[in-house]
Amino acid sequence: MVTVEAYHTGAGFADPVFVPILTKEYQRTRSFLNGTHLQFDVADFSFAAKGFPSDSNYARWEPVTIESGFGDGIWVVDGEGFLAIAQDEHEGWIVCEWYHEVNAPQLF
Repeated sequence: MVTVEAYHTGAGFADPVFVPILTKEYQRTRSFLNGTHLQFDVADFSFAAKGFPSDSNYARWEPVTIESGFGDGIWVVDGEGFLAIAQDEHEGWIVCEWYHEVNAPQLF
């Protein structure tokens, strides 16, 4: 079984990466849609997912990040019940170990 963790990339910034759950006592952080903002329930702080559906760098996949604050309002549940980005360019998700190279597959 795996879970999503924040891979620290800077002050208030992180990339969502997938890591194995090694113990049954693992503390999960709940996420929820607040309108069209994908937010995380972390104590007194606001963290949210940010998608980049219009990334201008055609040489890479469009990343997803976790940032402090309320994020962007582009998240929806699609017609099949899956989390999606509300942009014509979004056609699904890919998880791969491409950027961090530390056995931490990232969400794109």
